Amino acid sequence: MTASSFSFALAESLKSENFTIQTVILGDGVSVPITGMSAPEILGDGPILENITDSSVTVVWKTNQPTTSMVQIGETSDYGLEVGDSSNYVVDHRVTVPNLKSETTYHLRTKSVNVEGVSGYSRDLSFTTLPKRAISGVSVTDITYTSAIISWSTGDATRSEVQYGETTNYGLSIVDKSVGYTTLHTVKLENLKPGTEYHFRIVATSVNGSVERSSDFTFRTIPQPAIVAIDVKIKGPHDVDITWKTNTPTTGILTFRHKEKNRPLSQAVNDLKIEHTVALSELLDNSTYLFQITAADFQGKQVTSDERSFTTPVDNNAPQILNLRAAAIRSSDEIVLTSTFRTNKLAYGSAKLYPKTNPGKITDLPKESLPSDTHILVKTGLLPATPYVLKVKAEDAAGNFSEQEISFITPTVRKGIFALIMENFLQVFGWLNNLFGGEE
Repeated sequence: MTASSFSFALAESLKSENFTIQTVILGDGVSVPITGMSAPEILGDGPILENITDSSVTVVWKTNQPTTSMVQIGETSDYGLEVGDSSNYVVDHRVTVPNLKSETTYHLRTKSVNVEGVSGYSRDLSFTTLPKRAISGVSVTDITYTSAIISWSTGDATRSEVQYGETTNYGLSIVDKSVGYTTLHTVKLENLKPGTEYHFRIVATSVNGSVERSSDFTFRTIPQPAIVAIDVKIKGPHDVDITWKTNTPTTGILTFRHKEKNRPLSQAVNDLKIEHTVALSELLDNSTYLFQITAADFQGKQVTSDERSFTTPVDNNAPQILNLRAAAIRSSDEIVLTSTFRTNKLAYGSAKLYPKTNPGKITDLPKESLPSDTHILVKTGLLPATPYVLKVKAEDAAGNFSEQEISFITPTVRKGIFALIMENFLQVFGWLNNLFGGEE
């Protein structure tokens, strides 16, 4: 096949696109690779040096075609070290060179290799790393109510102290008691005030007597939990919401009791929050309740409020009777009535019972001795196979009451074994009665 030359023109719409022609397809399965691509060029004013520190530098540049991103660097223009990304082809490049010496002058240039392996190099640049930071890596850990641990490092071995206080005047100090001169330092501040912001700085003295001072740092000790607000919202004669706030996230327990009763009740709130609300229900109307709140922070530190009180208003609404039921069953040789019902609030249950055929024959089921919202009334000695009416009454402590009726029929009573034997005996030997003059 003889050598040939080709020429082609790009459409105007493609001239602004950033791409590389690698292969020309001639048709009939014939393709010709394009070789001899030009070397990559750096666009604009690159490369640009950014973020020069005591141990690193970042190099940024752009190329006119996709290339790798490499930086050659060294203490002379012979370089000697090459770092970066040699596997990805991009036009925007950013390489950070780490592990440099402090206060050292370096030379560098960028190396950009395209997909054909053609390399392009930037001009030589030089820079000097910054002096090693005398004090770095300052951290505050293990903060409690009254203490904190401060750690830091120094570029050279030093003796260090921490000056601290509630203002930038400091006023207090503590010396790192590490043996001799060292680069790693830790001190523990103690006897601090809870919930207080502290300022501190580090003063480092090197072996040759030079002194370095850090900038000002701050931290805040953990506050002792405190209940800062309590609100009681009376929603009705039997419902009250109690809300409280703390100065730091806490859990809480509300303990309450009727003023005339010694048995306390409690409700817990287990979420760590600043504000809590507990809804109390089924309280007695026209009654005074006492309550206390105990709050605990994430470390288990507790605080308890003083005892407070609230009084529910009078309830002028009669209790509602719900789910009234009556059942009469045989028990031995008698019939027993059991009636159950619920009320929408605490009430005393009682009832009147009479046969439907004899309304004047009324039997009282006495009033319950304690108020409740669940009621059970029991009566024995009912007549068998008799329709009855039960009229229940629910009365609250304020004297409001409601009534409701229910009808039922008692079952028949089975004859006892002795009665059955005698009845059978008379049927079998009834002729004896005739024989001995049982009939007139």
